[in-house]
Amino acid sequence: MALVERQWESEREYADPLRDVHVEVAFTSPTGTRMELPAFWKGGRLWGVRADLDAPGRWLYRVTASVRGDRGLHERRGQCNVEASAGPPLGRGLVPCRGHFALADGTPWAWLGDGAWDGLSASTDEDWARYLAVRRQQGFTAVQALLLPRHGSRAARWALGQGGPGTPNPEFFARLDRRVEQVVRHGLVPVLGLLPASSLEDAGNALDEASAVLLARYLLARYAAFHPVWLLAVGAELSGAGADRWRRVGHGVFAGQDLGPASILPRPGQLPDGRLLEADWLSFAAVDLDVGRAAELGRARRALCGPKPIVNLQSSPATPCADGSVTRRLWSSLLGLSAAGAGLTHPAVAAWRENGEGQEATWYHGLESAGSRTVSHLANWWARCPGYRLQPWERGAQPQSASPPGDILLAQTPDGAQRVALVPAGAPVPSWMDSPEYTGLWLDPASGAWWRPPARSRDPATRDRVLWSWLGRSRALVL
Repeated sequence: MALVERQWESEREYADPLRDVHVEVAFTSPTGTRMELPAFWKGGRLWGVRADLDAPGRWLYRVTASVRGDRGLHERRGQCNVEASAGPPLGRGLVPCRGHFALADGTPWAWLGDGAWDGLSASTDEDWARYLAVRRQQGFTAVQALLLPRHGSRAARWALGQGGPGTPNPEFFARLDRRVEQVVRHGLVPVLGLLPASSLEDAGNALDEASAVLLARYLLARYAAFHPVWLLAVGAELSGAGADRWRRVGHGVFAGQDLGPASILPRPGQLPDGRLLEADWLSFAAVDLDVGRAAELGRARRALCGPKPIVNLQSSPATPCADGSVTRRLWSSLLGLSAAGAGLTHPAVAAWRENGEGQEATWYHGLESAGSRTVSHLANWWARCPGYRLQPWERGAQPQSASPPGDILLAQTPDGAQRVALVPAGAPVPSWMDSPEYTGLWLDPASGAWWRPPARSRDPATRDRVLWSWLGRSRALVL
């Protein structure tokens, strides 16, 4: 209802603020409920808290610090008044359900994400606002971005200060505050990567475990009020010793916290370790898979089976975003891996990248790509079809001998009342469409056009098609 920020000045300046002192703030609502939030260092002697207070009236707060003798921080008390007309909650807090996500009120939510990654720190304010406005209009629901830049970029050199290992530069993150707030102001969910881990020099690998935990907890405290989804690391090695390390770091970061859904994104093609998937703090499985083959989908489904949602973040595409294969990847990810509406990400070339001379001037070319338009069509389809109820149909992976080769991917509701099939070019219509019990619609995933299929037609498709069918004929749709 209202974004509230408060700050306090400590009596002395700490040499290593993330290690030397820990500050928490307890808010009490007008009805007596309590909400405890970590505070974060703002630079120098300043400490602050950011909270999204969701009820009108007078809120009381109390500050406690691990250094009891610091009267500038410890046992500070105050109040803040929230007006009833302050508006809706700032963010859209998500709740992982069995196989999918929902809003706090139980409304199913489709993860239609875009990987902006470096855009949070590499873009200008004007470009970032334009990017978000276009993505919102296209039907995207989430934006994935790194809070801490990758090693080697100019932003990475600015992000960490001159204190102890992993000490953040408050000026850098104050700039990012505006960018993250813009995401939620555009009605999008921020999916925030805490620690990059693609290379040995990235902070997620270069920092020792204790420093990685402290830095990640600092980022949680700074951005939790925006109700993000958290990615502990992006590009992490999750096999052998790597899995053990990230399981320990994840426990250190998220244990005792209730600040939104959390996961970790492994290296491209890698599946999370089974023991890691069982961790209490990990609320969904994030992967980066090329879903073009039914065999890969089957392997992933067997490894990731369980109640936790699966989201294919597809951060490392093998083809440019304008390539038509992006459309197939998106639908394959939804029907063959996630189904249940859990989520997928537009596998586009990164919108922002740095080269030797700085930011590329052509980042905006990816805004109107074929993949972007496919997400718009997916959003329209998901609004009509209960996508969150779909489950991958194991028998639906039927390799075809037609040229070009492809796989028909099928998903259906548990009762079989609705079925959705991705039929690649050259593949015949599924045989169950011959049944008079089913009525259906075709969707051209590239153009978004709908049409009713001719009765009992099993001619091979000349282009990729999506078939949505249901038992019976009593369904009113506007084509």
